[in-house]
Formats: sequence, structure tokens, C-alpha cells
Amino acid sequence: MRRTWRVEEAKERFSEFLEASLTDGPQIVTKCGAEIAVLVSVDRWRRLERHSKRDIKAPLLAPEARTETLTPPRAGLGVNRRTGTPGMVRTRGRAPRSQRVARASRKAATSRVITSR
Repeated sequence: MRRTWRVEEAKERFSEFLEASLTDGPQIVTKCGAEIAVLVSVDRWRRLERHSKRDIKAPLLAPEARTETLTPPRAGLGVNRRTGTPGMVRTRGRAPRSQRVARASRKAATSRVITSR
């Protein structure tokens, strides 16, 4: 049977649409030509849910080290070419705008003199 249905058709012939999802597999619903939804049987949905859930026990009970997933990588960190140690890597060019603005506001705050009359 069909696998793609316009929203209007699916509404008008819902019983047929439902039966097609049970007998022929997933049925796709389109709106203005774009795919927006899929109707699947409950059995298939449960199978998909079971396979998509992440099992938290497996990584915790694994014998190998799991340190690479503990912290996300940070931008701007690398290996110092001279010493070979990890740390901040200086980039060429201007500092990011946020750093330039912060530096300028600190400089302006220290140069202000408050006078009382």
C-alpha cells in the first residue's frame, strides 16, 4: 500500500491510514510536500524505544577507563610546542571582541578619578 499521505488524506481516511501502518509498516505524513510525521505500530515503536535508550550501566561497569567522556573538550587548549605540555595556545591576530571590551572597561575604570566638591 501507500507509504506517504497528505495530512488531509490521512484525516479523511484515518481507518485506512491506521490499517496501512499495521500491515504495511510506517506511513509518512506530509504537509505542503514536507515530511512532518510518521505513524508506526506500537510493537515497532517499543522496539525503536528499546534500541534508542542509552544503557547507563554498560559504561559504568566497563573495565577500561572512561575519562574521555567525563569532561567536554575546551576550546583554546592545546599542546605548547616548546615545552610539549598541555595548556593555553596563543592564537595569532587580535583578541576576541569580548576580551578587548573587558580590557578596555577595566582600563577605563582604573583611570577614572572621582572628585567631590
